[in-house]
Amino acid sequence: METLFLEQNICFSAIFFILGAIVGSFLNVAILRYNTGLSFVRGRSMCFSCGRELSARDLIPVASYVMLRGKCRTCGSKISPQYFSVELLTAILFLGVYLKEGFSLTFILYATALSLFVFIAVYDLKHKIIPDGASYALAILALFSIFFEGVHLSLPNANDWSAGIIVALPFVLLWLVSRGRWIGLGDAKLVVSFGWFLGLPLGISAVMYGFWAGAVWALSALCWQLVMVRKTRLSTNRNRLTMKSEIPFAPFLILGFTIAYFFSLNLFDLPF
Repeated sequence: METLFLEQNICFSAIFFILGAIVGSFLNVAILRYNTGLSFVRGRSMCFSCGRELSARDLIPVASYVMLRGKCRTCGSKISPQYFSVELLTAILFLGVYLKEGFSLTFILYATALSLFVFIAVYDLKHKIIPDGASYALAILALFSIFFEGVHLSLPNANDWSAGIIVALPFVLLWLVSRGRWIGLGDAKLVVSFGWFLGLPLGISAVMYGFWAGAVWALSALCWQLVMVRKTRLSTNRNRLTMKSEIPFAPFLILGFTIAYFFSLNLFDLPF
């Protein structure tokens, strides 16, 4: 009996991993075509170097990139590692949500939410802007989630309703005080969903993890850049990172959410 259960669990894990990879493939299309006027579902994918339409065997999530060694089958030009990374990341996230939630309504909620988070993170990295449509969709989904306690319907209390607003409020204040110089309003729209999805303590924890991750990355990048500048004796570079550089912050916030969600790491419960 235990062997049968283990086999079923492995089978379902594989199914949800593959499902995540397929969703990741769609997310790549959405990231590429969002705000361009192109349809997410119409039109064939093609190589941007030679213009050849990709066949079905070139579009197998994760596997095609590996088999083609990251190059176009026809012209040999390099394929952006974004495609492989997004597909693999989404597959791992779907597997993680399944192992945490099982196949339930909460799986659908969090798998959808994490898909939107991946879309936002990569889009922000590429364009330094958080798509409002994705943030609003997340907020609606998160608001819906407060009506459930696990798989059971639950009437939300005042703390549940206010959690999203309280988590976002410091971002709004920073945006107002700095007139958008310190932080964008898009970040405030994004973290509203943190409070509603995770509750107030975990929502605040997720934001703090995001700030810490961003600070570690920025300091590491500045130190590395300083070392490289001294080695190469370069004094000016328009692409150099400075304290005034605009840094996409959504990926770090989303990393914080992922840590708080999967590991339930509540800063208010830690012994320090």
